[in-house]
Amino acid sequence: MHLPSRALFLPALLLLLFSPSCLPFHVSPSPRLSPRHCPIPLYNLPVIQNWEMTPSKTIKGTAKSFPDIPNGERVETSPVKTMARGTVETVTGSKYKLGREKKKEK
Repeated sequence: MHLPSRALFLPALLLLLFSPSCLPFHVSPSPRLSPRHCPIPLYNLPVIQNWEMTPSKTIKGTAKSFPDIPNGERVETSPVKTMARGTVETVTGSKYKLGREKKKEK
């Protein structure tokens, strides 16, 4: 059995894992998947460490890897729209990766 070379394997794997509308370059649209079905890429997302959900459904925590906020600065998001697999999307469309949750006080 002949296996494809590594040079061909990775691009083929990427095409299988992501719909064409999720790729960082233009390809013909897929009739099966719309952009709303694309997984949220976890790379390059700002991280909120030591976070907690507030009663108003916002996330408060400490900034890490934000483009315009210094690491360690306290942040609060807009209300959360969706929360899945360690990421959140707010009602304004911002996306964040969640680090460690704040320890609950006893």
